Amino acid sequence: MKNLHGLIIAVLVLGFLSCKQSDAQLAGQITEKASSAEANKAAQEAIGQNMNNLVMEAEKAPDALKKDSTYHYAKMYEAMTTIQRKLDMSNDMYEQGIEQLKALAADYAAGKIKKEEAQQKYEELQSGLSKMSERIKSYEGNYNELSADFAKMMADFKAKGE
Repeated sequence: MKNLHGLIIAVLVLGFLSCKQSDAQLAGQITEKASSAEANKAAQEAIGQNMNNLVMEAEKAPDALKKDSTYHYAKMYEAMTTIQRKLDMSNDMYEQGIEQLKALAADYAAGKIKKEEAQQKYEELQSGLSKMSERIKSYEGNYNELSADFAKMMADFKAKGE
């Protein structure tokens, strides 16, 4: 009977320790995801800054180019500002996701939320950050295309004027 009692206590202690280990593992995953998302933030903000710079460059285009309908400046400028707004919004949402991950890690470490709730929120936030990251990277392609098109437009306009 004593051996059975000791065995039950040993199993409970091992079970408790394994639960604590998996809790530490989840806390580590949350913290790691927040850190990696934070590390990616600068590159993603650079995409937004590049788009902002392109819009400012387009705003400085000569009035003659802006008024010449053969260049479709207005359509291109509208596309630029649309992507710029989407990038700004996406970068803001990405930043909010990082802050929510940090808060989740702190709340979980402080015992304010249970493992199941933390796991669910972590998965939602991780998924949201991944989607937002992919969206921001897709806008880089839009930026590259618009940048090349605008450079060609300017070169053609300057060549026409010479």
